[in-house]
Amino acid sequence: MEEVDNVGELLKIALSEILNILQDKINTYLSYINSKQYADVYPGKDFSKYLINIYFLHQLTDNFKKYIDVVNRQLSVDNIEVVPEVSKPNQ
Repeated sequence: MEEVDNVGELLKIALSEILNILQDKINTYLSYINSKQYADVYPGKDFSKYLINIYFLHQLTDNFKKYIDVVNRQLSVDNIEVVPEVSKPNQ
């Protein structure tokens, strides 16, 4: 990792990495849904809507909320929704 002099720059890099992890997680779930891997667990079951619950330890920033909104608009055509939830301590 490159050397960073500014705390704001370091925070920006960290948030970017977290966003990439979130995007990878969502893409993994989408692959699961689109390839119908759920059919092994729910044979013969057709779903009209898919919810992807993602749990966070802290409240989402406005930028992360905007990101989830954009993702949900794109996924709504396939009846898929990402539902962010903040975990309570000891859950």
